Amino acid sequence: MRWVLSVVVLGGCGGAAGTVADAAPSDAPAAALQLAPFSRQGAPFAALEPGSTLPFFTGVQGFRLFDLQVRAPASLAASSPVPFAVTATLVASGLAPGSQSGELRFSLPPSNGTRDSDRYVMFLNEFTETQLEGASCRVTARLGPDPPAATADVTVRLVHSSCVDYGPGVVCPDGGS
Repeated sequence: MRWVLSVVVLGGCGGAAGTVADAAPSDAPAAALQLAPFSRQGAPFAALEPGSTLPFFTGVQGFRLFDLQVRAPASLAASSPVPFAVTATLVASGLAPGSQSGELRFSLPPSNGTRDSDRYVMFLNEFTETQLEGASCRVTARLGPDPPAATADVTVRLVHSSCVDYGPGVVCPDGGS
């Protein structure tokens, strides 16, 4: 089954029985992940498509970031943390990509053969707001150890949100999300 790619996120760690970390290496191609902007309001999963816009936020301490939610095949989305890695490349900028790895958690129950992740925060502090605003950004993500069990690769346009991220939530001067 093919999955549409949406947002790029990478993370990782694990080890419980039946997790991606326990899977035997395979020559089969990695499954596709879907990426979406994380919705704090509980809106339905809306996968990123090539050319979609992805909002980035400024945190109260000046950090620059975007939030992702990952949809993975249920067989790969363990209830324990799974290794995950994400790379953000500003296309045609000549700047080095930003990369981050960590753990991705899937606490939501499976639905229709897939499972959606908890919020994953990708920090973009190596870039200025001016470099990020309107930039074409290639986001790639890898789920699981090398070789990855699933991947995503999508190019989106970054748009600065007027909302300020303060950790568990955001404050939006215009009442937006």
